[in-house]
Amino acid sequence: MSVVGSSDLLREKSLFEVYRLGRRVPRKPAYKVIEATTAVALLLWALTSDLTASELAQRAREWGELGFGFATAILGFLLAGFAIFTAMMRMDLALMMAQHVHERSGLSYLKYNLAVFVQVFAEYLAFVAAFVLLALFCSPGGLVPAVIAELPRYSEEVRFGSAAGAVVGIGWFLVHLVIRLQAFVFNVYHVVMTIIAWEAVKQEKPGYE
Repeated sequence: MSVVGSSDLLREKSLFEVYRLGRRVPRKPAYKVIEATTAVALLLWALTSDLTASELAQRAREWGELGFGFATAILGFLLAGFAIFTAMMRMDLALMMAQHVHERSGLSYLKYNLAVFVQVFAEYLAFVAAFVLLALFCSPGGLVPAVIAELPRYSEEVRFGSAAGAVVGIGWFLVHLVIRLQAFVFNVYHVVMTIIAWEAVKQEKPGYE
């Protein structure tokens, strides 16, 4: 246990800095295997299918639209989960969590839990931002297709490679978001159980802080 100070609690100055804290939380190897397998399978499918560059690009846009709708809808659910955390969190419990360090990440338990919440928020926002950029610059007649069209020697290869890369990237990101959602749901459950356990400890040991 260590004494918590305001300087440590307020050290992070941006969403990106809080996101970097979340990167210190270890991920289960099974999740990495699932995501890597997804990326490899999509790449093999894109390279061996009979789809043209235009058809692959259309598939990527369809998946992007699906992911955009999914991400924007889930963001509301994420906000509700975070609201549960902040509404139920007792100040004495928050201070106690801030004074104990999570060994595997090196973060206090308070920052550990908050960083996991914020990391999921940031990744869903990143997907929404990526799709907005895709819609702005990569739609038919957009800036990226126009630039590729100016490369006549390799234009078809570049178009196919870009479309295949978009299919792999968007497909991987969708699977990643589903996995992160599972982790978020478990984190909400774990926080609620932690709060209940803390109240039980205080009832069993009056005066315990």
